Amino acid sequence: MNIRIGNENDVKQGSALIQAYIKEIKSFKNKILYPAEYYDDLCMSAAKDKTVIIAEEEGKIVGVLFGIIMPNYLFNEQQLQVLVTWVRPDKRGSSAFIRMFKELTHRFGDKYNIVFKEIEETNLNYTKLNLTKIESSYQFNKKEVS
Repeated sequence: MNIRIGNENDVKQGSALIQAYIKEIKSFKNKILYPAEYYDDLCMSAAKDKTVIIAEEEGKIVGVLFGIIMPNYLFNEQQLQVLVTWVRPDKRGSSAFIRMFKELTHRFGDKYNIVFKEIEETNLNYTKLNLTKIESSYQFNKKEVS
């Protein structure tokens, strides 16, 4: 298994993986996917920022930590927000995630405050990774308009 930084050549495969990830997460079930071009652009932006860590086997992505650099307006600093934490189902329980996590913290830990978007269904033990819970988010559920 190879761990590397994502690049422009990964955009199409990465875009498809993000869309599959959104469909996989039950808490996103009422979300409508944007057109594929939106996710292509998102992946291209992250590839240019070099904020995507990929686990790869035989030319196929088997895991990804997808981050974007964004401002933390409360503390006037930049942070690396990890939006997608995904490992292919048959590779879950392997070393893919921990190896990507180590690469991410090695590359960005001294430059940015690294923040993970917690999705309960990913079943990660964040405290075991030396991560501290800093907040919880709640979403207003709009009533359907007829």
